[in-house]
Amino acid sequence: MRIGINALFRFKPTGVANYICNLVYHLSEVDRKNEYFIITAEENKQYLNIEQSNFKHIYCKLFLESPAYRRVWEQIVLPGLIGAHNIDLLHCPMNILPLFADCAKVVTLIDTQYFQNPDHFSFLRRNYLKHMMRMSLSKANGVITISEAVKEEVRKCLQNGDHRDVKVIHFGLDPCFRVIDDLDKIEGVKQKYGIKGKYMLFPGYPHYRKNIPRLIAAFKEVVDVLAEPLTFVIAGEMGTDDTDVEAIHHAIDTHALHSRVLFAGYVPGICLRGGEEELSMALLMNGAELMVYPSLYEGFGLPVLEAMACGTPALVSDIPVMREVAGDAAVFVNPYDVSDIARGLREGLTDAALRAEVTRKGLERSKDFRWVTHAEQTLDYYELVFRNAERN
Repeated sequence: MRIGINALFRFKPTGVANYICNLVYHLSEVDRKNEYFIITAEENKQYLNIEQSNFKHIYCKLFLESPAYRRVWEQIVLPGLIGAHNIDLLHCPMNILPLFADCAKVVTLIDTQYFQNPDHFSFLRRNYLKHMMRMSLSKANGVITISEAVKEEVRKCLQNGDHRDVKVIHFGLDPCFRVIDDLDKIEGVKQKYGIKGKYMLFPGYPHYRKNIPRLIAAFKEVVDVLAEPLTFVIAGEMGTDDTDVEAIHHAIDTHALHSRVLFAGYVPGICLRGGEEELSMALLMNGAELMVYPSLYEGFGLPVLEAMACGTPALVSDIPVMREVAGDAAVFVNPYDVSDIARGLREGLTDAALRAEVTRKGLERSKDFRWVTHAEQTLDYYELVFRNAERN
């Protein structure tokens, strides 16, 4: 089978881009039989540098910074590439398929945020993506989601009834996210990002749904009553589109927390090649007193799993997907209630028995999530979808 994977992504790897990189990398570990065509851009090649005889790269000249340009490319240029390389099955891991590609098609529906929170996107963007997600669902030979929670959302938001099977394949955990006892390395990465003393950590892209303004307000309620000074570290790129940067700075101004909030910028969190640079996020996770992730909405919530594997207590939203990922191995809060977030911060930072319990449970639960398992299940699904497409 000749398998194409649309591995185009913008910016440095976080979130869905981490998913794409880990999927491709671990498919190369588990499959030397099928032939793969990784469709990407020159600026992404360093994250997908796989030298293996059954893996080939198709480098596209594509202006990734323009969503409109990319949408046109997906629907017009990509089908031509599929035909030119005689691809049997195409996997698009980011919600949208080229509707007229002449091959079996698998789409991963990452989330349904354009249906859940439409007011946070422009009229054209949300309506185009909602329409194309529905069309992709109808045209796909196979559909993957990353959690049972998203599968249920797909059923409700995209009017996908019982007539359509959807395969749930959970994300995995990169092995670099583990308990690291080397205190010198942890101190070194703290110095690298200008962190002094104890800190709590938000890792990732500060999108509006990450709920950082409410988190800052809750932080204000507890920071002055803690026995030791604490810094709130935001480890994510702030200058790109869709960030909640104005509201975040407004919250910092309102609560006079300029000296207590530190913007670390992008911190590498993909460790496929095992280099020291790629250990940065794992080291920051290990050094944190608490990982905070009170999101309003998630498709999976990979940083929660990463924190658990590092032995770091996690504060998370009490929403279905977080229960699915974390089980009972986290401090749960109502993400819309600042007082309840503050309660969770106090307990997560000061309750020694609770911290020990969620740490123990988190370390155990994190063992259930492996990227190699994700790749194996995805490969099995490719083969099933292709066999069914051939019969039909």
